[in-house]
Amino acid sequence: MKELDLIKINKDFEPEELKIDYEQKNKKNKKQEKTESNKKKIQFISAIANYNDNSEELQEQINNILIEERENSSEYMETLFATSSGLGYGLYEKFMITPEEMLNKIPANPKIIIHRGTKEIGGSAIEISTKKARVLFDFGIPLESMERKDYKLEDYKLKIKGLYKDEKPQFKAVFLTHAHPDHYGLIKLINPKIQIYVSKITYDILTKITPLLPNGNYDELENLKIIEDNKWIDMGSIKVRAHNVDHSIAGACAYEVSVFGKTIVYTGDIRFHGRASQQSEEFKNKIKNPDCMIMEGTTLGRLEQNIVTEEDLESKFIDIFKEKKLPLVQFSPQNLARFETVYNACIKANKTLIIDPYTCFVLEIYKSEKDNNIPQFDWNNIGVYFAKNSVTEKLAKTKKLFEYKSKKVTEEEIIKNPEKYVIKGNWTINSKILKQMDKNKINIIFSMWKGYLDRPNQFENYKDLITVLHTSGHAYIKDLQQLVTTMKPQKLIPIHTECKEKYKELFDTNIIELNDGQEFSL
Repeated sequence: MKELDLIKINKDFEPEELKIDYEQKNKKNKKQEKTESNKKKIQFISAIANYNDNSEELQEQINNILIEERENSSEYMETLFATSSGLGYGLYEKFMITPEEMLNKIPANPKIIIHRGTKEIGGSAIEISTKKARVLFDFGIPLESMERKDYKLEDYKLKIKGLYKDEKPQFKAVFLTHAHPDHYGLIKLINPKIQIYVSKITYDILTKITPLLPNGNYDELENLKIIEDNKWIDMGSIKVRAHNVDHSIAGACAYEVSVFGKTIVYTGDIRFHGRASQQSEEFKNKIKNPDCMIMEGTTLGRLEQNIVTEEDLESKFIDIFKEKKLPLVQFSPQNLARFETVYNACIKANKTLIIDPYTCFVLEIYKSEKDNNIPQFDWNNIGVYFAKNSVTEKLAKTKKLFEYKSKKVTEEEIIKNPEKYVIKGNWTINSKILKQMDKNKINIIFSMWKGYLDRPNQFENYKDLITVLHTSGHAYIKDLQQLVTTMKPQKLIPIHTECKEKYKELFDTNIIELNDGQEFSL
């Protein structure tokens, strides 16, 4: 390319040479400032002069320079640059574009709106948008819905234009971090023309496991689409890729978003002390200096901050299992790490773990997507208790239920020899065991968030028997601090927390406290 000339384009589009005499500048700092500005402008016009509509690389170069110079955009209205050989009489002659039109092509800064989640745990919904694209991350139902029996999804519908079935779709896509209802619970309301991206395991949970549960017909959604780990989804001005992370359910992921050269990270629900903690460590070390991180802070309001691992829990389970009592262990079968912990403890304590057909099926689904090391119903030290309920009825219709018959253990066998067993509790078997056995021969182990015990439950008359053995599905403060220190985000936005005001005390970066529905321009 030949040496660049500076050309001024006036309102009538008549170019005239613009001469800059730096020798007339009296202050050295102003001269240097102007020089740096001109360097950027030369970069800008160099990219334009070489511009090729089919070149994504050059388009990206133009976008990046325009973003850097956005604060000086008004100057482009008066002065644009061209090459003596390339642009001739200016941009209009070469590209049939006016300065105003060129200015409109300057990419606007991406906008972030947390529609819900700035002051509560659960119900998360985050929008990231540009002038040409809108993307939503998570669309969950608030945790308070668990306390209501008569709620409708519409009761928690957010005011987000262009997302729902009864209107023209305005979103390029929705991305879910994992298969907990407080992150996916409202997706049935989404316009079916909008793609919903999920990990492969989350896809199988939603389409194969949740249909066994009440109102779990997510297998009817035709817009669920699988996103591969570490593969970019290109939606024009917004690009997204998933990173596997550790959480209390398999298939969880965080997201990295690229918008006009800026990087936004959304952690989703994350922890660093589970059996899959290596995934979170890899994510932590993969992205450096993002422009913004939207980070969960579930544990910020909890007094207990001693990090407890699944291995720590395992040793405590072993001690309890060795007692001459029948343990009833309460945990979600979708929490694969907890199942492995309880199963390992049973082997070491020489006990048989009694599970229900629903748990059998969940383990099969996980095995098909992860590896052969996931325990299955036909492994040693596992028995199956058959209880009539809506889940077993659905499994019977598919003939799947009868595959588990070879490992059947009856209620009578358990009561006759309680010292041989550990029961993975559910409502049916808990009710029968509690009714027929002496309470002094039972250990109730609650291996879930203990806040559930404050809600109506079947153990209200047995609180003196309950031992809480649990570790959170969310990162402790120490690990969140390490995440921020390692990744070094320029801005940090709280979400999935009741304590957003604590971020400024705990994290050494620029904290942006938003309210639900508040728009933030990055």
